[in-house]
Formats: sequence, structure tokens, C-alpha cells
Amino acid sequence: MLIRNIWALGRNYKSHVEELGNEIPSKPLVFLKAGSTVVGNSEEISLPEDMGEIHYELELALQFNKRLGISQACLAIDLTARDLQGSLKSKGHPWTLAKSFKNSCPLGPFFSFDDLSYLENYTFELLKNGETL
Repeated sequence: MLIRNIWALGRNYKSHVEELGNEIPSKPLVFLKAGSTVVGNSEEISLPEDMGEIHYELELALQFNKRLGISQACLAIDLTARDLQGSLKSKGHPWTLAKSFKNSCPLGPFFSFDDLSYLENYTFELLKNGETL
């Protein structure tokens, strides 16, 4: 499957916004990841060694069809080069370099659903080496 663009929303979890000392935005904060950052389901994740501290967040990803309707969903790990992001933010620069680097968007298998209400009760967790994060 070819993924051309990844549109993501930042600062959309209140507890995470507060943890980082950021303000809650009044409008969605959108950032992009290149489609080339995707690591497919079951592929090994190999990260660049010179990126500094890498943070991760488990997210629900939605795939849209040509009519902009939601066609499928999957779990995604949003990887961030946190040191680089802090430096960019302090200069008022976009986060692109800290968010869109090689292998920074691992995706799980896509699944279909009939109604968006299914996702309201969808629960998930991230395990690293068998431990819940």
C-alpha cells in the first residue's frame, strides 16, 4: 500500500499538553509526516542513531478514501526526535525535521469498521519488550 501523506494532529491530548508545559491550542495543530516515514506492519523498526532522544506515542490512524470518507484504521506509533523538536520550537520553526525522519511512523495492520461509533470504545496499549507503557 502506498501512503503519500500523513496528516497528524498535535497537542490533542490534554494530559500530554500539560505534561510538556504547552498551551492547549484553540484550533487543531496540524503537522505532516512524509509517506516515506512509514514502517509497515511486522517490519523491523530501525532508527537513525544521530537523532538524540526519541519519544513515542501510540495513536489511532485513519485512512481516507478519495471522497475523504474514512475507509480503514490502524494503530500508529508517532516517533519524535524530542531534542530536535525542542530546538526547533524555541526558534519558532516548524517541527518537520523532528517528526518526519526515516522510519518515524510504524503502522500496524489496517482494519475496517462499519460505523465511527466503533472507535469511541476502541481501546489499545503500547507494549515495549513485553511491558505496557
